[in-house]
Amino acid sequence: MRLLIPVLCVCAAVLSAGDAKPANQPILVNAQVAPHETALNQPVRLEFTTMPRQVDGIDIAAAVTNALMLGGSEDWRLLGKPLVVESDAKIKLVSVSVTLLPRRSGDRPIPDVPISWLQGNYMAHVSPVKVLDRIQVAGVTRELPKETDSLSGWKWGADSEELEKRVPPSQVEKVGERVRIKAEENLVLEFVDKRLAQATMTVADIDLEQARISFLERWGLPMEETQGQLRWILGWTVITASTKEGGKGIVLLFQREDILGNVAKSQVKTKVFDVLDRGR
Repeated sequence: MRLLIPVLCVCAAVLSAGDAKPANQPILVNAQVAPHETALNQPVRLEFTTMPRQVDGIDIAAAVTNALMLGGSEDWRLLGKPLVVESDAKIKLVSVSVTLLPRRSGDRPIPDVPISWLQGNYMAHVSPVKVLDRIQVAGVTRELPKETDSLSGWKWGADSEELEKRVPPSQVEKVGERVRIKAEENLVLEFVDKRLAQATMTVADIDLEQARISFLERWGLPMEETQGQLRWILGWTVITASTKEGGKGIVLLFQREDILGNVAKSQVKTKVFDVLDRGR
């Protein structure tokens, strides 16, 4: 019971403070984020506790996810699902914890999270997090690898027509609306909506275990690891290293998620919203 007393005091303080606020001004719920300064490939943890649920039927994890995605998708990526614990004690407090990964450097605000499972205008609020323009490797911060900005000298988002002028037609392949250009012997750049959005590199005669340490030294610890695959997330750039089919060799997939995301938004607008809006 003693463990609940500090949290209950916080909840009581929030309620009493809310009595003096105008009806349209949100009541801020005490929330915490750590660390307050992080590297581009290091996650932060957002945590807050609220009074017991007052509104039934609210999926709290989904509500938190939607708030963070709608308000902060340009700055933060949600890692996994929010962890929600509704205490089994007599007073059922709601505890929420979320892991976020930065997408870009600078002072990045974390969106306020509406507490929709309480009656009233409650918000979980924290101060912005300072994201360094560096990555962390083995406890030391280092400069960002070139892959976060460009591949083989070609910047993410580069126009395919510029590169097509510099290579023989035999190195250019058009598949639907996409253009694949063989920029190097083992590197194929892929342009979506004429913008460099992803690339594939195939490396023969080296297996994933042999390359692991070198990859870790360049990109830090992977965010995901499964049998035969490692994945790094460096801001908007995702790097996936997989064992080549047959077990010998490595395939590296580089993806720039902001560009791919903008293309998807454009397609939704053209193929869905523009159709719905016709005749207005």
